[in-house]
Formats: sequence, structure tokens, C-alpha cells
Amino acid sequence: MRTVIALVLAAALALAFGRITTSALAARGLLAPSCESLASLSLSSATITAAQVVAAGTFAPPAGGRAGGRSGQDPFAALPAFCRVAATLKPTSDSDIKIEVWLPVSGWNGKFQAVGNGGWAGAISYPAMAEALKRGYATTSTDTGHTGASGAFALGHPEKFVDFAWRSEHEMTIAGKALVNAFYGRAPRYAFWNGCSTGGRQGLAEAQRFPDDFDGIIAGASANPRTYLNSWPPVFGSWRQVADVSRVDGRQRRAARERQLLQQRPEDDGRSVEDGSVAAAVHGPWHGPLRWR
Repeated sequence: MRTVIALVLAAALALAFGRITTSALAARGLLAPSCESLASLSLSSATITAAQVVAAGTFAPPAGGRAGGRSGQDPFAALPAFCRVAATLKPTSDSDIKIEVWLPVSGWNGKFQAVGNGGWAGAISYPAMAEALKRGYATTSTDTGHTGASGAFALGHPEKFVDFAWRSEHEMTIAGKALVNAFYGRAPRYAFWNGCSTGGRQGLAEAQRFPDDFDGIIAGASANPRTYLNSWPPVFGSWRQVADVSRVDGRQRRAARERQLLQQRPEDDGRSVEDGSVAAAVHGPWHGPLRWR
């Protein structure tokens, strides 16, 4: 303890007499860098576009950001103060991956949590980041390299599809950990992935391709395998257009089916469609009225 106090006093005196700069102190771990100073941090294939402290309870997502919370509640109202860093990652010439990293100004739990996306992504997952931040995590999210909730971005852009498939999450994790290390002066004790649906698939891809990225992965309701999932909606939609059963009242469907059954059994025993006591479709004893499931 006396050694630490002596070092701090020596640093203060050196600053007072201009013998050492604040950047040198930060490099020696004697002075934490400011949030704003992260804007000058050099990261591979990345450009930091913003770095500023957001006061407690004042964050509002940018236009186009997904802001919804559970049960219509504002997920950002109770956020503590944090250092908000935005960056653009370009691992290829056609890449344009947006990420954000949120760093608690105080009360950091020493851990790092990356959060996943849903559907085709196309936006940073601000509500999920807010949940992680409120629990003391340094957290990060990405738009996976495009904007908008459809897969149109991938047409003619194979590298962008790779960014969406797996590369954006890995590049985001590398940059996020570097920012954590720069801001707090040490790496996170543990790193976790937390995602559902597309976020679940992202977690599985991380585990398979980059097992060293995270110490633990929550891959909930994984949207995997993607090929089968993407082929199902067109097939189902086509069937709905042909059959269009949604436009037929349930009681009408039941009555039509019961008439069909009666036609298949001419020797019905007098029970009628009207009173619901229709004979069974197969020859045999009576087992009660037809139950529509």
C-alpha cells in the first residue's frame, strides 16, 4: 500500500513539474485513459468514429436503431453512466461493419458480454446491450455489416454475406476486447456470448470457428441450419396462397368435413350433421361425436 501511495504521489509531482505526460502515465497503468482518448486508439482494419461518456439515464438509440424493450418498457431509462464507443470495421474492401462497445464508467464487474442479433440483423442490438450494461458488463454488438431487416444486401456482395454469417461477430469481439483493455488497463476476466435465434446461430458459429473468443456461450433458440430455415417461409407462403385455409371459418370447415364423412358411410344410423353426432368415418361401432382437433 505504501508503495502504491508513493508511486501516485511521485506521478502527481512529475505532472505538476511537467516531467511526464498523462499518456505516459496511462501507459504505465498509473492513470486511466479518458473515454474520449479511445478515439485515437489504433485497431486493425477499424476506424473509431465516436468515443464519449453518456450520462446516466440519458441514452437514446439513433434513428433506425432497434429500441424496443420488454412489455413496452424503456430499456434505457435506468442505464448507469458509460463510455460509448462506435467503430467501423473493414476486414475486406466491401465490408462496412458497424459496432458499438459500452464500458461502465464505474462498477465494472470485470467481464465482457457480446450480444447477438435477430432475423437478418441489420441493426445494433441496443436493448440487449442495455441489459448487459445494467449488470455491470462491458458489452458490444454489431449490425453484422449492413442495414435493414432483409437479405437483399447479400445480392452481388458475397463478402457482405460472409460478414453477416460469421466474420462481423469475430471482428467485433477482437475490437471490443482491445477497447476494454485500453480503457480499464486490463483484459476482461471472462468473456461471454449471449444471443437467441440469429444470436443463437452466431454463438454456435463462434464456438465452431473461434473457440478462444469466449469462455461461455448462450446460444438460445438457434436459427440453425440457416439454409433450411430460409427455404421454409416461401414454401409455407405458397401453400397458404393455394389453400388459403385462413379465410375459411372453423365451423364451416368442420361441417364440410362431416358431410364428406357421411357420404363415405351410407349406412349411418340416423345421427345428423346438425346435432353434431356424426358417425365415424370407418365402419365400426359408434364411439361418440366427431372431435375436431
